[in-house]
Amino acid sequence: IASGRPVTADTAFAVASITKTFTAAVVLDLVEDGLIELDGLVRRYLPDLDLPMDERTTVRQLLDHTSGLRDYFLDPRIDRALLGATDASWTAERALDYVGAPSFAAGRGWRYSNTNYLVLGLLAEAVSGESMADLYRTRFLVPLDLRHTVYQPAGATDGPVATGYRFASGALTEPAIDLSDGSGITPFTSVVTAAAAAGGMASSADDVARWARALYAGTALEPATRAAMLGGVALTDALDADIPYGLGVQSIELDGRVSYGHSGRLLGSRSVVRHFPAERITIAVLTNQSRADPSTIARSLVRIALRPIERCGCTLHD
Repeated sequence: IASGRPVTADTAFAVASITKTFTAAVVLDLVEDGLIELDGLVRRYLPDLDLPMDERTTVRQLLDHTSGLRDYFLDPRIDRALLGATDASWTAERALDYVGAPSFAAGRGWRYSNTNYLVLGLLAEAVSGESMADLYRTRFLVPLDLRHTVYQPAGATDGPVATGYRFASGALTEPAIDLSDGSGITPFTSVVTAAAAAGGMASSADDVARWARALYAGTALEPATRAAMLGGVALTDALDADIPYGLGVQSIELDGRVSYGHSGRLLGSRSVVRHFPAERITIAVLTNQSRADPSTIARSLVRIALRPIERCGCTLHD
Protein backbone atom coordinates (compact mmCIF):
# COMPACT_ATOMS: atom_id res chain seq x y z
CA ILE A 1 0.00 0.00 0.00
CA ALA A 2 2.75 2.46 0.95
CA SER A 3 4.54 2.06 -2.39
CA GLY A 4 1.41 1.65 -4.50
CA ARG A 5 2.74 -1.60 -5.97
CA PRO A 6 -0.12 -3.33 -7.84
CA VAL A 7 -0.99 -7.00 -7.82
CA THR A 8 -0.11 -8.79 -11.07
CA ALA A 9 -1.22 -12.13 -12.51
CA ASP A 10 1.86 -13.88 -11.12
CA THR A 11 1.77 -12.32 -7.62
CA ALA A 12 2.01 -14.98 -4.93
CA PHE A 13 -0.23 -14.79 -1.85
CA ALA A 14 -0.06 -16.80 1.35
CA VAL A 15 -2.74 -19.45 0.74
CA ALA A 16 -2.83 -20.72 4.34
CA SER A 17 -4.89 -23.92 4.65
CA ILE A 18 -5.15 -24.47 0.90
CA THR A 19 -1.71 -25.94 1.67
CA LYS A 20 -3.58 -28.90 3.17
CA THR A 21 -4.66 -29.96 -0.32
CA PHE A 22 -0.99 -30.24 -1.33
CA THR A 23 -0.07 -32.08 1.88
CA ALA A 24 -2.96 -34.52 1.52
CA ALA A 25 -1.93 -35.15 -2.10
CA VAL A 26 1.65 -35.90 -1.03
CA VAL A 27 0.44 -38.36 1.61
CA LEU A 28 -1.96 -40.03 -0.84
CA ASP A 29 0.80 -40.23 -3.44
CA LEU A 30 2.98 -41.99 -0.86
CA VAL A 31 0.05 -44.35 -0.25
CA GLU A 32 0.07 -45.10 -3.98
CA ASP A 33 3.81 -45.83 -3.67
CA GLY A 34 3.16 -48.31 -0.85
CA LEU A 35 5.08 -46.27 1.73
CA ILE A 36 2.00 -45.39 3.83
CA GLU A 37 -1.21 -47.25 4.67
CA LEU A 38 -4.26 -45.06 5.11
CA ASP A 39 -5.43 -47.09 8.09
CA GLY A 40 -1.95 -47.57 9.48
CA LEU A 41 -1.29 -46.24 12.98
CA VAL A 42 0.48 -42.90 13.19
CA ARG A 43 2.74 -44.30 15.93
CA ARG A 44 3.95 -46.93 13.48
CA TYR A 45 5.48 -44.18 11.35
CA LEU A 46 6.36 -41.70 14.11
CA PRO A 47 7.17 -43.83 17.19
CA ASP A 48 9.02 -40.98 18.94
CA LEU A 49 6.43 -38.26 18.36
CA ASP A 50 6.01 -36.32 21.61
CA LEU A 51 2.32 -35.52 21.46
CA PRO A 52 -0.81 -36.20 23.56
CA MET A 53 -2.54 -38.45 21.04
CA ASP A 54 -4.85 -41.45 21.12
CA GLU A 55 -2.55 -44.40 20.36
CA ARG A 56 -5.16 -45.79 17.95
CA THR A 57 -4.98 -42.71 15.68
CA THR A 58 -4.58 -43.58 12.00
CA VAL A 59 -3.26 -41.67 8.99
CA ARG A 60 -6.79 -41.46 7.58
CA GLN A 61 -7.99 -39.81 10.79
CA LEU A 62 -5.33 -37.13 10.46
CA LEU A 63 -6.38 -36.48 6.86
CA ASP A 64 -10.10 -36.12 7.62
CA HIS A 65 -9.80 -34.44 11.06
CA THR A 66 -11.33 -37.30 13.04
CA SER A 67 -8.20 -37.87 15.15
CA GLY A 68 -9.34 -35.75 18.10
CA LEU A 69 -6.01 -33.89 18.16
CA ARG A 70 -6.43 -30.34 19.43
CA ASP A 71 -5.44 -27.44 17.19
CA TYR A 72 -2.27 -25.77 18.43
CA PHE A 73 -3.32 -22.48 16.80
CA LEU A 74 -6.29 -22.32 19.20
CA ASP A 75 -4.09 -22.07 22.29
CA PRO A 76 -4.53 -18.43 23.41
CA ARG A 77 -0.80 -18.16 24.21
CA ILE A 78 0.45 -18.81 20.68
CA ASP A 79 -0.60 -15.51 19.09
CA ARG A 80 1.47 -13.57 21.63
CA ALA A 81 4.49 -15.73 20.88
CA LEU A 82 4.08 -15.49 17.10
CA LEU A 83 3.57 -11.73 17.06
CA GLY A 84 6.31 -11.15 19.64
CA ALA A 85 8.98 -12.15 17.11
CA THR A 86 7.48 -12.23 13.62
CA ASP A 87 10.85 -12.92 11.98
CA ALA A 88 11.53 -16.06 14.05
CA SER A 89 11.48 -19.51 12.41
CA TRP A 90 9.42 -22.07 14.30
CA THR A 91 10.01 -25.81 14.38
CA ALA A 92 7.21 -28.35 14.41
CA GLU A 93 8.28 -29.33 17.91
CA ARG A 94 7.79 -25.79 19.18
CA ALA A 95 4.34 -25.54 17.58
CA LEU A 96 3.29 -28.92 19.01
CA ASP A 97 4.07 -27.65 22.51
CA TYR A 98 0.77 -25.76 22.24
CA VAL A 99 -1.33 -28.90 21.66
CA GLY A 100 -3.59 -29.78 24.58
CA ALA A 101 -5.32 -33.01 25.52
CA PRO A 102 -7.33 -34.74 22.75
CA SER A 103 -10.87 -33.48 22.19
CA PHE A 104 -12.24 -37.03 21.79
CA ALA A 105 -11.11 -40.59 21.14
CA ALA A 106 -9.80 -41.18 17.63
CA GLY A 107 -12.61 -41.76 15.13
CA ARG A 108 -15.37 -40.75 17.55
CA GLY A 109 -15.92 -37.19 16.32
CA TRP A 110 -14.83 -34.46 13.93
CA ARG A 111 -12.96 -31.27 14.66
CA TYR A 112 -10.82 -29.26 12.27
CA SER A 113 -7.26 -29.12 13.57
CA ASN A 114 -4.04 -27.79 12.06
CA THR A 115 -2.19 -30.25 14.27
CA ASN A 116 -3.32 -33.10 12.02
CA TYR A 117 -1.52 -31.66 9.02
CA LEU A 118 1.59 -30.58 10.88
CA VAL A 119 1.92 -34.23 11.95
CA LEU A 120 1.20 -35.44 8.40
CA GLY A 121 4.13 -33.37 7.18
CA LEU A 122 6.42 -35.00 9.73
CA LEU A 123 5.07 -38.42 8.79
CA ALA A 124 5.59 -37.89 5.05
CA GLU A 125 9.17 -36.79 5.65
CA ALA A 126 9.84 -39.77 7.92
CA VAL A 127 8.64 -42.44 5.47
CA SER A 128 10.13 -40.86 2.34
CA GLY A 129 13.42 -39.55 3.68
CA GLU A 130 12.71 -36.29 1.83
CA SER A 131 11.74 -32.81 2.99
CA MET A 132 8.21 -31.56 2.41
CA ALA A 133 9.65 -28.88 0.13
CA ASP A 134 11.17 -31.58 -2.09
CA LEU A 135 8.04 -33.77 -1.95
CA TYR A 136 5.80 -30.90 -3.07
CA ARG A 137 8.22 -29.82 -5.78
CA THR A 138 9.12 -33.15 -7.36
CA ARG A 139 5.70 -34.79 -7.16
CA PHE A 140 3.43 -31.89 -8.09
CA LEU A 141 4.86 -28.39 -8.55
CA VAL A 142 7.34 -29.25 -11.32
CA PRO A 143 5.23 -31.86 -13.17
CA LEU A 144 2.22 -29.52 -13.19
CA ASP A 145 4.32 -26.43 -14.03
CA LEU A 146 3.15 -24.50 -10.96
CA ARG A 147 5.93 -21.94 -11.26
CA HIS A 148 4.50 -19.37 -8.85
CA THR A 149 3.92 -21.80 -5.97
CA VAL A 150 6.44 -22.23 -3.16
CA TYR A 151 6.61 -23.88 0.25
CA GLN A 152 7.65 -20.85 2.25
CA PRO A 153 9.24 -22.53 5.29
CA ALA A 154 11.96 -23.63 2.85
CA GLY A 155 12.47 -20.09 1.53
CA ALA A 156 10.69 -17.13 -0.03
CA THR A 157 9.46 -17.15 -3.61
CA ASP A 158 11.60 -15.47 -6.30
CA GLY A 159 8.64 -13.62 -7.84
CA PRO A 160 6.37 -10.84 -6.60
CA VAL A 161 4.66 -11.47 -3.25
CA ALA A 162 1.57 -9.77 -1.82
CA THR A 163 2.18 -8.06 1.51
CA GLY A 164 -0.13 -9.26 4.27
CA TYR A 165 -2.19 -6.69 6.16
CA ARG A 166 -4.29 -6.74 9.29
CA PHE A 167 -6.78 -4.24 10.69
CA ALA A 168 -7.37 -3.16 14.27
CA SER A 169 -11.13 -3.59 13.79
CA GLY A 170 -13.69 -4.43 11.13
CA ALA A 171 -14.41 -0.77 10.39
CA LEU A 172 -13.76 0.08 6.74
CA THR A 173 -12.05 3.32 7.80
CA GLU A 174 -9.33 1.45 9.68
CA PRO A 175 -5.85 1.85 8.18
CA ALA A 176 -4.13 -1.33 6.99
CA ILE A 177 -1.28 -2.53 9.21
CA ASP A 178 1.68 -3.99 7.30
CA LEU A 179 2.66 -7.45 8.65
CA SER A 180 5.82 -8.03 6.61
CA ASP A 181 9.06 -8.80 8.44
CA GLY A 182 11.41 -8.01 5.55
CA SER A 183 12.10 -11.66 4.70
CA GLY A 184 9.94 -11.92 1.57
CA ILE A 185 7.84 -14.57 3.34
CA THR A 186 4.17 -13.60 3.45
CA PRO A 187 2.49 -12.67 5.74
CA PHE A 188 5.43 -13.18 8.15
CA THR A 189 7.96 -15.84 9.04
CA SER A 190 6.81 -17.02 12.47
CA VAL A 191 3.22 -17.86 11.49
CA VAL A 192 4.21 -19.45 8.15
CA THR A 193 6.86 -21.69 9.71
CA ALA A 194 4.54 -22.61 12.58
CA ALA A 195 1.86 -23.52 10.02
CA ALA A 196 4.32 -25.57 7.92
CA ALA A 197 2.53 -28.46 6.15
CA ALA A 198 -0.80 -27.19 7.52
CA GLY A 199 -0.53 -23.76 5.91
CA GLY A 200 2.93 -22.73 4.67
CA MET A 201 2.38 -22.39 0.91
CA ALA A 202 2.33 -19.23 -1.21
CA SER A 203 0.90 -19.30 -4.71
CA SER A 204 -0.72 -17.26 -7.46
CA ALA A 205 -4.44 -17.44 -8.22
CA ASP A 206 -3.80 -19.08 -11.60
CA ASP A 207 -1.56 -21.75 -10.04
CA VAL A 208 -4.10 -22.52 -7.31
CA ALA A 209 -6.93 -22.87 -9.84
CA ARG A 210 -4.84 -25.11 -12.10
CA TRP A 211 -3.78 -27.18 -9.09
CA ALA A 212 -7.39 -27.74 -7.99
CA ARG A 213 -8.37 -28.78 -11.51
CA ALA A 214 -5.48 -31.27 -11.64
CA LEU A 215 -6.30 -32.62 -8.18
CA TYR A 216 -10.08 -33.02 -8.53
CA ALA A 217 -10.43 -33.68 -12.24
CA GLY A 218 -6.97 -34.35 -13.65
CA THR A 219 -3.85 -36.43 -13.34
CA ALA A 220 -2.48 -35.36 -9.95
CA LEU A 221 -3.66 -38.63 -8.36
CA GLU A 222 -4.82 -42.00 -9.64
CA PRO A 223 -8.62 -42.21 -10.12
CA ALA A 224 -9.04 -44.72 -7.29
CA THR A 225 -7.04 -42.50 -4.92
CA ARG A 226 -9.07 -39.44 -5.88
CA ALA A 227 -12.25 -41.44 -5.28
CA ALA A 228 -11.02 -42.31 -1.78
CA MET A 229 -10.16 -38.66 -1.13
CA LEU A 230 -13.61 -37.42 -2.15
CA GLY A 231 -15.46 -40.43 -0.77
CA GLY A 232 -14.20 -39.66 2.71
CA VAL A 233 -16.80 -36.89 2.90
CA ALA A 234 -19.51 -39.47 3.70
CA LEU A 235 -17.68 -40.61 6.84
CA THR A 236 -17.28 -37.15 8.33
CA ASP A 237 -20.83 -36.24 7.31
CA ALA A 238 -22.04 -39.11 9.50
CA LEU A 239 -20.09 -37.55 12.38
CA ASP A 240 -21.87 -34.20 11.88
CA ALA A 241 -18.75 -32.41 10.66
CA ASP A 242 -19.05 -28.62 10.60
CA ILE A 243 -17.76 -28.76 7.01
CA PRO A 244 -18.28 -31.83 4.78
CA TYR A 245 -14.66 -32.97 4.68
CA GLY A 246 -12.88 -35.81 2.89
CA LEU A 247 -9.16 -36.57 2.85
CA GLY A 248 -7.86 -33.01 2.68
CA VAL A 249 -10.84 -31.65 0.77
CA GLN A 250 -13.93 -29.61 1.62
CA SER A 251 -17.16 -30.44 -0.21
CA ILE A 252 -19.27 -27.30 -0.32
CA GLU A 253 -22.48 -26.43 -2.15
CA LEU A 254 -22.61 -22.96 -3.66
CA ASP A 255 -26.04 -22.01 -5.01
CA GLY A 256 -26.95 -25.69 -5.10
CA ARG A 257 -23.84 -26.69 -7.04
CA VAL A 258 -21.38 -29.22 -5.61
CA SER A 259 -17.80 -27.99 -5.36
CA TYR A 260 -14.51 -29.39 -4.05
CA GLY A 261 -11.67 -27.33 -2.65
CA HIS A 262 -10.44 -25.62 0.48
CA SER A 263 -10.38 -22.28 2.22
CA GLY A 264 -7.46 -20.72 4.03
CA ARG A 265 -6.90 -18.10 6.71
CA LEU A 266 -3.89 -16.65 8.48
CA LEU A 267 -3.45 -13.22 10.01
CA GLY A 268 -3.01 -11.08 6.89
CA SER A 269 -4.25 -13.67 4.42
CA ARG A 270 -7.55 -15.22 3.38
CA SER A 271 -8.21 -17.45 0.37
CA VAL A 272 -10.55 -19.99 -1.20
CA VAL A 273 -10.51 -22.36 -4.17
CA ARG A 274 -13.51 -24.27 -5.52
CA HIS A 275 -13.74 -26.76 -8.38
CA PHE A 276 -17.23 -27.46 -9.76
CA PRO A 277 -17.11 -30.94 -11.34
CA ALA A 278 -20.46 -30.81 -13.14
CA GLU A 279 -19.81 -27.37 -14.61
CA ARG A 280 -16.06 -27.97 -15.11
CA ILE A 281 -15.24 -24.57 -13.66
CA THR A 282 -12.45 -23.83 -11.15
CA ILE A 283 -12.22 -20.55 -9.26
CA ALA A 284 -9.52 -19.33 -6.88
CA VAL A 285 -9.72 -16.11 -4.87
CA LEU A 286 -6.62 -15.03 -2.94
CA THR A 287 -6.46 -11.92 -0.76
CA ASN A 288 -3.83 -10.25 1.43
CA GLN A 289 -6.18 -9.45 4.32
CA SER A 290 -8.06 -11.54 6.86
CA ARG A 291 -11.24 -9.68 7.81
CA ALA A 292 -13.44 -10.35 4.73
CA ASP A 293 -14.52 -13.75 3.41
CA PRO A 294 -13.36 -14.33 -0.21
CA SER A 295 -16.07 -16.98 -0.66
CA THR A 296 -18.48 -14.11 -1.36
CA ILE A 297 -16.36 -13.18 -4.39
CA ALA A 298 -16.09 -16.82 -5.47
CA ARG A 299 -19.89 -17.16 -5.38
CA SER A 300 -20.29 -14.05 -7.55
CA LEU A 301 -17.70 -15.30 -10.03
CA VAL A 302 -19.50 -18.63 -10.39
CA ARG A 303 -22.71 -16.80 -11.26
CA ILE A 304 -20.88 -14.66 -13.83
CA ALA A 305 -19.16 -17.69 -15.36
CA LEU A 306 -22.43 -19.59 -15.72
CA ARG A 307 -24.59 -16.69 -16.94
CA PRO A 308 -23.94 -17.18 -20.70
CA ILE A 309 -24.71 -20.89 -20.35
CA GLU A 310 -27.96 -20.26 -18.49
CA ARG A 311 -29.04 -17.67 -21.08
CA CYS A 312 -28.56 -19.97 -24.06
CA GLY A 313 -29.90 -23.06 -22.29
CA CYS A 314 -26.87 -25.03 -23.44
CA THR A 315 -24.27 -26.99 -21.48
CA LEU A 316 -20.56 -26.57 -21.07
CA HIS A 317 -20.12 -29.52 -23.42
CA ASP A 318 -21.94 -27.56 -26.15
